[in-house]
Amino acid sequence: QVEATLIGPGPGGGDGPDDGNPAPDPELGTSAVRELVFGPARRLTPVLGVPKAAVSGEVTGLGAQLFFELVDVGPNGGRTTIDDQVMPIKLEGGKFRRKVALHGVSWIVKPGHSIELEITTGSTSYAVPRTGPFQVSVAARTTLPIAPSRWAARSLRAD
Repeated sequence: QVEATLIGPGPGGGDGPDDGNPAPDPELGTSAVRELVFGPARRLTPVLGVPKAAVSGEVTGLGAQLFFELVDVGPNGGRTTIDDQVMPIKLEGGKFRRKVALHGVSWIVKPGHSIELEITTGSTSYAVPRTGPFQVSVAARTTLPIAPSRWAARSLRAD
């Protein structure tokens, strides 16, 4: 489960510099947070379908935008946004509790790789109106649609 207090909007938009990749490390703990949700994988593991997140917390300010993305983390620490997907949600000021369906994904997690959920207060993938500064305390629990591993083995076989 992810739990953090973030401020926004973030200085770098929440993404890597103009590329939509995961947030740069200096934004972690301020305008971005990451948490392990799967792994490391012991074998090829297909993630196929619509990941879901149960999200709750409180917004201080007129409103907030949060951006959710799944990130594949290699054994060397390299990070890749899965299927280039980022899911925005708009929140009003005050307490909130929501279920968020992230964008559908089709991804094979390689052995030694892990999946993180990243939550940021900005994204270069979306142009959103600014409502002024805000603070958001957020908790999220993520469910991944893991397909049977035998499916991965069959789909990767050479014919």
